[in-house]
Amino acid sequence: MDLIDRSEKISILFAVNEIFPDTHGGVHTYIYEVARGLVQKGHKVFIITRKVNSSHLDTEIIDGISIHRYESKKYLFYFLDQLSSIIKIRQIFCKLCKVHKFDLINMHSPQAAMGINLSREAKSIPKIYTFYASLAEEELHSVSYKRYKWYHWQRYLKPIWFSLYLLFSRWLERKALDSSEKIISLSEFTSAYLFKTHKISKNKIVKIAAGVDTGKFILPLDKAAVRNKLGLPKDNFILFTVRRLVPRMGLDNLIKAVPAILEKFSSTFLIIGGDGPLYSQLEFLIDTLKLKEKVVLLGTISDENLPLYYQASDLFILPSKALEGFGIVTLEALASGVPVLATPVGGSVEILTKLDADLLFKDISPESIASLIIKYLADSRKKTEIQQKSRQFILENYSWDNLIRKTEKLFLDTLMVNADK
Repeated sequence: MDLIDRSEKISILFAVNEIFPDTHGGVHTYIYEVARGLVQKGHKVFIITRKVNSSHLDTEIIDGISIHRYESKKYLFYFLDQLSSIIKIRQIFCKLCKVHKFDLINMHSPQAAMGINLSREAKSIPKIYTFYASLAEEELHSVSYKRYKWYHWQRYLKPIWFSLYLLFSRWLERKALDSSEKIISLSEFTSAYLFKTHKISKNKIVKIAAGVDTGKFILPLDKAAVRNKLGLPKDNFILFTVRRLVPRMGLDNLIKAVPAILEKFSSTFLIIGGDGPLYSQLEFLIDTLKLKEKVVLLGTISDENLPLYYQASDLFILPSKALEGFGIVTLEALASGVPVLATPVGGSVEILTKLDADLLFKDISPESIASLIIKYLADSRKKTEIQQKSRQFILENYSWDNLIRKTEKLFLDTLMVNADK
């Protein structure tokens, strides 16, 4: 009998760092959509997550998902933040186990996994780990740019502390992977990383690509009306990107590409959505290049307005320098009929080569970024062709229904294998 058709439903615990709507971002939205989709299929879903804001409730139900938040405290040493989260997750998990029986645990971060695995109650419960990117590699990339405040310490403490921190992060990640029956990877890029770096068996890795809400991210009925609503110039070429403002996103290279673009298309306007530790540095770069009238840092874009900014745009730009595990924003843009131009980094290659390999920049340099953007702004026929193909491409390859079905099947198959042991 196909497990996906069986009538009984299961109780699933998600252990995560943060979720949407508490925090906006690709990973947070992905977790929320998977949880909501499983609830809609009749399963019980619980989430343990960090309390991002003091106004958030300790416990509440959102879209049928039972959410349980723990208080988090910021320490000078991020290592202590991790330890605190691990302890809090373990405490809340043990408390939940007294009143709920969980059939399966889906872990979404090394810290959350460690908190769960320190509990005796978790030992007999099958676990699946969803891998997005290496925590240690992300931190290494950020600190190499000297952008995190905790990096600016006394000269001799920096290498000692950071080396220990990286070792601890890699150890946490390895323990999380080893404790899981299966590992979900969103792309071939992350699957290859798991195999190469952690020597994870390919049989243990299951690739299930992320999806996009095609009812929320839609084609614009009237682009001019959308621009008017957002207060954007009607006749400009609008470039758009929304990213966390950290070094690996490559936003500095995108800004540096703008002067060359303006030489060919003076009516170009770049909108950058998102927040993060690089905000002031990017603001300074914009000012230095005298681009205040042509580049705007919007900060965090509301969930309500995000689809409108996609609809208002002519091109979406993804200038990542490294560690682009998947890029859900790519799917959101394409679902909105906006061509995506991206650097040949990580999961972007896998997504865009299926649609059109010409959507990839030659490399991550400002010169390469400017060159391809100019080419697309000059070639209205090519831009229109991609616009017409992009939404159908998303509907055929990246619907949430397909993702949820595959995830549910993996969960149920894992339970059956575990029951036969």
